[in-house]
Amino acid sequence: MKKNTMRTRLMTIANKLVGKGYNRSKAMLKAWALVKAERLSVRVAGVTFNRRQETLAALDGKPAVVKLVHESENAHDRNAVSVWVFAEGTRGYYRIGYLPKLVAALIAPLLDKGEDLKPKNMIVTGSRAEGYSLGARIGLTV
Repeated sequence: MKKNTMRTRLMTIANKLVGKGYNRSKAMLKAWALVKAERLSVRVAGVTFNRRQETLAALDGKPAVVKLVHESENAHDRNAVSVWVFAEGTRGYYRIGYLPKLVAALIAPLLDKGEDLKPKNMIVTGSRAEGYSLGARIGLTV
């Protein structure tokens, strides 16, 4: 991303956050983190629990719709953001895990304020070979 484009994107996001009630300093920090993060894919945490390996195996190679849900009542982390996936040929959304804690701390307040986050590019990673497990990565755009 070119320097001027990045600066414009940074200010646009920061101004949106200020309009949603953030002070300028906090808005700039969150905007900077989001501009940097949107270039990276995010590893989904917790994919080895509650039969999620079977879900990931069933979703592997299929185009999927990803939805993020802030679980403010989560006993382990009030900023927890769960990752739900729907793929053609399945029966609804399945929770495949959670965003990592640091990413969730940035994303949860935006979800609460109604920011339109567009998770994309869910990729199943890893192997089902003995001793290995499947994982998932998603990209985020704000």
